[in-house]
Amino acid sequence: RGVTLQGSRQAVIFGDSIRLSGTVSSRQAGQTVTVTVDPAGDPARRIDVETSEGGEWALRVQPRLRTQYTARWRNSTSQAFTALVRPRVSLRKVGRNLFAVVVVAADSFAGDFVEIRRQRSRTNRRLVTVRRVVLRENPRTDTTAQRTFRLVVRRGFRMRAFLPQSQAGPNYLASQSNLIRA
Repeated sequence: RGVTLQGSRQAVIFGDSIRLSGTVSSRQAGQTVTVTVDPAGDPARRIDVETSEGGEWALRVQPRLRTQYTARWRNSTSQAFTALVRPRVSLRKVGRNLFAVVVVAADSFAGDFVEIRRQRSRTNRRLVTVRRVVLRENPRTDTTAQRTFRLVVRRGFRMRAFLPQSQAGPNYLASQSNLIRA
């Protein structure tokens, strides 16, 4: 007798969701499975889900930082599933040689830095780090860090912002922005 738990994917970008699912060994509908949600540094909470035909259950969750999930049915507990989260990083061109980088997560990254990487040359598309940009707090929300900066980049070169693991901390994964053309 037991209950299983699996996630649709291990890592998500902040704001995306994961589908948790599993089965109970009785294969009966109407059974109550209790899913424990334990985010790093925050208090745990429980969510009750009922099984459908065949004893299957499913739940969509939106982790905000590294979160561990376990399912309990009767006296059985599933193996833990840990969801990992990447901060949402975006880079855009806002003027001639003027760019804006924004990092959104459950915690503020103000005071941390992102690396700005650009294409090495017209023929070599490998990205190289050209600058570190220290993020500032957004006065309207404490979950967004941003920075506008000047950088001379040849027109047509591709570039992106990268948040390294050293800046992401223990509750997040390293992350990178979209690829843009200068």
